[in-house]
Amino acid sequence: SFTNTDRLVQIGRQALEPPGQARQDLWIIEQMAVRLGLNWAYTHVSQVFDEMRRTMPSIGGITWERLERENAVTYPCTQEGDPGTPVVFTETF
Repeated sequence: SFTNTDRLVQIGRQALEPPGQARQDLWIIEQMAVRLGLNWAYTHVSQVFDEMRRTMPSIGGITWERLERENAVTYPCTQEGDPGTPVVFTETF
């Protein structure tokens, strides 16, 4: 997933297989963590997103399944089922 300056969390989909010896970002980051002595063993990128949801209340209501279904959700979205908040500052900044 990625987020732009409009606060839109979007799902990124793999377009093609990495060429040659190229590796996906998650594999590279996991290998770095393992070499630093951390026990990282994610089997899917959705697990990383779920960990982010637990630590970032502003995206806590966005599930990976919802991103797969809707492709994008505007945050803050603190509760599952919440449509998101397209306008944040309605009265003050």
